[in-house]
Amino acid sequence: MAPRRLILLAALVLLLAHGTAAWGAPAKVAALSELRIDELVDGDVVALAGDVVLGPRADVRGHAVAVFGEVRAEPGARVAGRMIGLSSLAGLAVLPAAGEDGARLRIAVRLLVAGTWLLATTLTALLWPARLRWGMAALPQLGLKVAVLGAMVALTLLAALIAAIGLGPGVGLLLAAALGVGFLAVKAVGLAVLGGSLGRALLGRLAFDRSLPLTSAVFVGVLLLLMARFLPVVGGAAWTVVSLLALGAGVFAVTMAAQPDPARARG
Repeated sequence: MAPRRLILLAALVLLLAHGTAAWGAPAKVAALSELRIDELVDGDVVALAGDVVLGPRADVRGHAVAVFGEVRAEPGARVAGRMIGLSSLAGLAVLPAAGEDGARLRIAVRLLVAGTWLLATTLTALLWPARLRWGMAALPQLGLKVAVLGAMVALTLLAALIAAIGLGPGVGLLLAAALGVGFLAVKAVGLAVLGGSLGRALLGRLAFDRSLPLTSAVFVGVLLLLMARFLPVVGGAAWTVVSLLALGAGVFAVTMAAQPDPARARG
């Protein structure tokens, strides 16, 4: 699991948004191996934990998607839909379609991803403040357990995705989408916990902590974490580490016993 842009759900949502020729359309699916296409495929091409390689005679009528891999197209290859590579927990690459400006598309995807995380984590803080506060309070005591649990969750997700795709391009992709939604929901909670802790520490130093709501601390902290992703050279690796920590923190926050809101308890 290593770096570059993010989001299993984004890849799956792009599939849904751009509409492949129907979930039941013929498709090519592979897991734990490279998938090379050099023929007509009247549907999607999907590889899990492997690369998709499109040869010069490839003619894909749907999308070409590599989850935990890359999509490589040789000269002459044709794809009617998108070429989407999710290289890691952090790395989403969307190749432009014919006639599109690749640089503008990459910038748009980056802004969309960052904005989506900010919105999701801020809404989590607004709707679930008690759970986040207890997660933030428990974070220092959990230590390395957060990272270990996050890595285990990521590996479990990969195994579940491979099993889901094995059910076929119809039910399998829908189940994979459901798994992606659950995965990202847990990560959003964990990212809000991490961001809230970071934002509260920063705002506390600036003497704003007590006067601002939890949503402000989460917004500021998550924004800083997202900015770290754009650091040259180390940004991708940094975001992968943040992603694993967020997964672990999210699982702890979601599964720990319900507690009263500490802010209300103090009042």
